[in-house]
Amino acid sequence: MDPVINQQFSAGDLPLNYAPSVPNQTEIVSPPRRRIRLPLKKIFLTLVLLVLVGLGTYVGLRSVQNSTENRSKASGGLSVISLSPSVTELHRGQQVVVRARLNTNGDNVSMVDLNVQFDPQVFYIYENNVRDNSAIMPFPKIINVAQDCAVTYQDPPFAVRKVTAGLVHAIVGSKMVEDNCSVNFVPFNGDDAIATLSLIVKSNAPYGNSTIQIGEATKVAAIGNNTNALESSLPTTIAITEQIVDSATFNFSTKIQGISQQIESGDISESVNKVVELTFESLDGLTKKSYSTTVAASTQSLGVFAPATPVVLDALPLDSDYYVYVKEEHSLRGLFNASGATSLTPIHIVTGENSVSADWPIPELLVGDLINGEEGGQKNKINFQDIVLMVNVFKDPPIQTGDADFQDMFDLRVDGQINFYDVMMLVNNYTVSPRCGVLLQGEVCAD
Repeated sequence: MDPVINQQFSAGDLPLNYAPSVPNQTEIVSPPRRRIRLPLKKIFLTLVLLVLVGLGTYVGLRSVQNSTENRSKASGGLSVISLSPSVTELHRGQQVVVRARLNTNGDNVSMVDLNVQFDPQVFYIYENNVRDNSAIMPFPKIINVAQDCAVTYQDPPFAVRKVTAGLVHAIVGSKMVEDNCSVNFVPFNGDDAIATLSLIVKSNAPYGNSTIQIGEATKVAAIGNNTNALESSLPTTIAITEQIVDSATFNFSTKIQGISQQIESGDISESVNKVVELTFESLDGLTKKSYSTTVAASTQSLGVFAPATPVVLDALPLDSDYYVYVKEEHSLRGLFNASGATSLTPIHIVTGENSVSADWPIPELLVGDLINGEEGGQKNKINFQDIVLMVNVFKDPPIQTGDADFQDMFDLRVDGQINFYDVMMLVNNYTVSPRCGVLLQGEVCAD
């Protein structure tokens, strides 16, 4: 190759006598090599793409590995809440106790935010009872405690946040251990009941299956888990079926004010008969059935009245709880209730013979409900109108048995005459507050 070719010249610098040399024909001439130059931007993008692909592959592998490790660690390690009984059959008016049971499956649970849902057209809560102390989660106690620490154990915190138709929301916490050294909350790890809920089938509930379930808002807090540790929940299904009504009877006794005084003094020489009304009311107040019967008191009974034969309870759904009331025609209504009870005590009515518990007090009925028609709200009430009616009948000398204008309803003392004692008994009962007898659900006492 002529060395001149490699020199740089301007257009006017070439020598006039310049002529490139011609290579020998026998000389092998190699073609010139061409360099491939890639743009710098393409190289940069390619490197970035390779880095991203590699990083994504690494993260994906770690994610799969972590997921595998977590599932391996959590196999049997996520909490499950189940409701029991799993399946049962009930009739209208019957009660069922639903237990929420927690199986931690290895989780160390510190708190449960529990929501239980049910159909308010089928069930209602019995006295808003959502806690059974014997069924609260029995968190284990600390075993290894310093000897110089006096340890005390307290029940797990249990707070009912909300009770509405169809929903119970409660918080169940871990057991607190308090000592002179520290206060600790001991997590629960195991399988046990955490709460109970008493439900009653409404007396007009539709027939068919009804499901009670754990609400979606339920959360389980477990140590080392920053998410909801509740893996699943199991509901319970209740079959509401129609009950075949069998025959049942009810035996009872009651007192009527004033008559015991006459019996004790010997002023009554023969039995006294009265007509009383028994009322059976379902716990939800939707079913009320009344039965009228005649009761008698002898000179030996000290004013205690009882029917000659037990009352037949026709068309009353059985194997259910009822509040049982008693009312003499011209008395205020009374209630059969357990001794010392601070609230209404129901009586469980079954097929066959039923009676009031022997250790229950016999209700004494206050007399003086002379105007007792349903219209105008006069029934089961002693008011000024009753006093006016009594005063208009009272005469001096007193009206006695056998007189044309004698009426048994005004002879409150049952001594055969309408006298000053009857008037005073009525006035005394008028001053008692409230002036109404025991009210059925939905009734109001108003003057």
